[in-house]
Amino acid sequence: MSQPPQTSQPSPGNQLYPDMPAMRAPGLEFVYRLVAKMHPTNGYDIENIQGTGITRSIAGIESGTVKGPGIEGTLVENSGADWAEQVHSKKVGASITYTRHCTARGLFRPGPGIEFSQPDSIDVDYTQDEVEYFTHITFEAAGNSPYNWMNGIVAIGALQSYGGAAVIDCWRLTNFLGQKVEDVYLNLLKRHLSSNTIFVFSMPRKVAPAPPDFTTPPGTVRLIGEDGIAETPQLVKQPMPTDDPNDPLNWSRARKSMNFVPILAVTAIIFTQTSLPLIFWVLWNQEFGWSYGQLNNANALNYVGTTVGCILFIPPAVKYGRRSMYLLTTAIIFAMAIWSARMKTLTELYVSQFIFGLASATNESIVEMTIADLYFVHQRGSANGLYMVMVMIGSFLSPVIAGYMAANGNWRLCYWITTAVDGALLLYFCFFFEESKYIPRLEAQQLSSEVPTPIPATKKDNISETQTGEMSTCVTLETSIAPLHRINSDIPLLTWRQRMRLVTKTDESLLGIVRTAVVTLFRFPAVMYTALTYAFCLCWISAQASIISIVFTQPPYNFGTVGVGNMSLGVFIGCILGSAYGAISDRAILWFTRKNFGYYEPEMRLQLNHFPAVCMSGGFIMFGITTAKGMHWIYPSIGSAVFGFGLGGLSDVALCVTIDSYQAITGEAFIGVAFIRNAFSIAISFALVPWLDAQGLLNMTIVMGLWALAMAFLHVPMMIWGKRIREKTEASYKRMATGTRV
Repeated sequence: MSQPPQTSQPSPGNQLYPDMPAMRAPGLEFVYRLVAKMHPTNGYDIENIQGTGITRSIAGIESGTVKGPGIEGTLVENSGADWAEQVHSKKVGASITYTRHCTARGLFRPGPGIEFSQPDSIDVDYTQDEVEYFTHITFEAAGNSPYNWMNGIVAIGALQSYGGAAVIDCWRLTNFLGQKVEDVYLNLLKRHLSSNTIFVFSMPRKVAPAPPDFTTPPGTVRLIGEDGIAETPQLVKQPMPTDDPNDPLNWSRARKSMNFVPILAVTAIIFTQTSLPLIFWVLWNQEFGWSYGQLNNANALNYVGTTVGCILFIPPAVKYGRRSMYLLTTAIIFAMAIWSARMKTLTELYVSQFIFGLASATNESIVEMTIADLYFVHQRGSANGLYMVMVMIGSFLSPVIAGYMAANGNWRLCYWITTAVDGALLLYFCFFFEESKYIPRLEAQQLSSEVPTPIPATKKDNISETQTGEMSTCVTLETSIAPLHRINSDIPLLTWRQRMRLVTKTDESLLGIVRTAVVTLFRFPAVMYTALTYAFCLCWISAQASIISIVFTQPPYNFGTVGVGNMSLGVFIGCILGSAYGAISDRAILWFTRKNFGYYEPEMRLQLNHFPAVCMSGGFIMFGITTAKGMHWIYPSIGSAVFGFGLGGLSDVALCVTIDSYQAITGEAFIGVAFIRNAFSIAISFALVPWLDAQGLLNMTIVMGLWALAMAFLHVPMMIWGKRIREKTEASYKRMATGTRV
């Protein structure tokens, strides 16, 4: 057995604790001395740990102190100490808290001749010569703590016993010439994990270990490491990236933005071109004599095109890649903008709206596929929040600007401006937009979790949850080394030509993708939940926009294009605030995950949906009642803002649920989502004018609002039974994800 460095220098800890036996200094930088006295009777035994035959005794810390240059604190009483009887070995887990919330953890080995048995007989003295040293100690302090200089340093320690207490001197690693601190740590840890003689000294964790019956169906992933002790928990990247630098999950933030920002721009322009006709209805009625019923039918034809387009364009995006479909659909949208700027007949309006709908069908689905390609679970809420902001800009802010521009009757100018934007985006997609569909290379390997994975306790251990928490610390450190997320430098980066490829083909059949989309929609309730929630959200957008264009152009309002456009501001402001729910949900799931043993469940996001659900329906009813009664326009605008807040919050979370639950079939799932969304929009577009004539605005909007409330609370059964459903559908999902599509 190797011996610790010998030196004749005394430890500075001798002066801080003068009544204790003197200890030697190893020639490193002294940090502190820690003295932990174990409770003599408060203990219990755990037999046959992990089937190894080891008996472990647990005892609490009775008292203790820590002192060093600029450091002084006390230990937490009854915070736990953990032994395992083995020849010449000892395992201990001690929870430690310093003044100002500074915590520490580490591993060390005892030397020969040290033997501990039961908690009531731990007052055996041993000396510094009888142990080796800590393999490492690390620290973590709050940002405002005077001890935050300790964050990130790695140290070793010397150990002896005095009167039943563990006495530890901590030394900073400063004299390992030519080696990085992390290399020293990994080398020492690997060396000591090769032995069955390990003494564990650990700190309180904010993530409890999962119980033996905890299940991980599709969508349930470890998001916070089991040793997530910091105020900012240790995140585990899900989905786990490969070590290939060409894997989109490994791209830099700037490179991801180069792909995602133009997608957001296309989203805004698509919804702009969708909403522009509603602003121009009053002008087209005056210029061409087209009735509001005919104009509403043109809007419905747009949704018919979108419904057909999701079947035509999305399966090729799954099979051949995203880039080619973005190029094709952006080119069609560009051509339709030119046609719309030059149209003169009702037939041209119908045909251009239908073809535009075909091309715009890819927006929701391919955007969601791209988000799944580029971003990790804990980032997708924010990404979807940005997507919804672009939807709201196109749906509600662009009409305001268009209303002012068309005030003098020059509505064609608006279409020429969208033509210019479409053309610029088409050029960008041609020369700068990379394919984000990733097919792993043979030499690429998926990285394992970046934190130690706990060995679950077996039922035969017969221990409580608290006991499991103490035990799991030792087992984790004893058996796992956390690998670093490193990129394989041997894998060459793709060339510009390869990154701009038009086809990234996989083996799915196009017909099989469509079949899988149908099966996915009806077999997986999470997908149906997303489809219904998102469909009704956009359905109410379409209904409100049509109501504004029809009702506010007539007495008592008599609004022109400017007034009709300005009525979109309220819902736009509300939607922007509601879309912030994406970022809020990303933060909230970390809190929920920590309470769930470090595991993320997609249904966690739904716990934030109660308030937006009430806001969406209540705001829509307020908009309808105040409009029907002819009240000042500010009141319908306030109702629109409340409605928009709920809309933004619900739709963002709904989109995340399907991606997080069934990522491997995101493309197929969103074919069904897009189909349902557009089918409902078709129905509301064709039915709105007859419904308005039959029931009147007041009754119609109240019915719509109550319907919206019922549909918005679909998240409640998903919260209750969502995980159980994912467990039951796991086999079907795995068959589809691995290529057996139906």
